[in-house]
Formats: sequence, structure tokens, C-alpha cells
Amino acid sequence: MDATLLSYEVIMPAVLVALADGKERPLREVYEQVCQHYAFTPEQLAQTLPSGRQSNALMFKPAPCSFAYQLTPR
Repeated sequence: MDATLLSYEVIMPAVLVALADGKERPLREVYEQVCQHYAFTPEQLAQTLPSGRQSNALMFKPAPCSFAYQLTPR
């Protein structure tokens, strides 16, 4: 995997797979499943953008908080 930042369009299918069972999931769990899906190495995840605010390999990095996500019917 190239160390470039993945776009929203590239990441979203893996996010939807992580949420496909309809259960509420903490952002940390979704993040970990997406990382596994793309087989990111610890070295790739440790690289940051010049701002230092997010991983260079992944467009989101969960903060230590209690956000949870769930797919729901419209």
C-alpha cells in the first residue's frame, strides 16, 4: 500500500462493511477494521501529514472519545 492519503471514496466501502451488521460500533473499532481491510502496517499508520494531525495513510484517526456509529434505515 502506497503511503498516500486515501480519499473518502476509497475508504467509505470499508467503513460500510465494518457497519454492515447494523450494530453500533465505537469509532476506534471502525478505524481498526478499516486498517485491517487495507493491511496498513504500524509504520504506515505512524506517518502523519505535515500538520501532524492525521495519519498519512488514513483520512481519519479516532480521538480518545466516546463517539459511536451505526447504519440505520432511512
